Amino acid sequence: MAILSGLAFACVFFSYKLPGANPMDATFLGNVMSLLLLPFVFLDSQLFAHGVTPWLVILFMGVFQLGFGYILFSKGIQHTSATTGSILATIEPILNPIWVFLVVGEQPKPLSLVGGAIVLTTIVIYNVILTRQNYRLKTT
Repeated sequence: MAILSGLAFACVFFSYKLPGANPMDATFLGNVMSLLLLPFVFLDSQLFAHGVTPWLVILFMGVFQLGFGYILFSKGIQHTSATTGSILATIEPILNPIWVFLVVGEQPKPLSLVGGAIVLTTIVIYNVILTRQNYRLKTT
């Protein structure tokens, strides 16, 4: 499942760069495919054990945080390279503990920061090397 998720994630960035590709269409299609998984949520017997409030919070976050986030990302990705888009999308979950600290005040654990720094550094180095190799191939 993780490999398929990674492949699908990579396909998103490369599909945005296809001639005539519309990121908004891809975002819409992805959300429709996610909606197809919704019936499986109701298989959990504890689904409504906590009342309506958590569901309203989830709905709010789904519409505003994810919905608008995907729309803005889809608009912005049209103006960046696949490498830059990949780096930006990868940085978001890594910076999440920092945003939580700045907004809520929750202290990230030192190992979380070290792990995030390692992942971020590796991704940046990999993408810089890949971009240089692609540039060399284009100039030869």
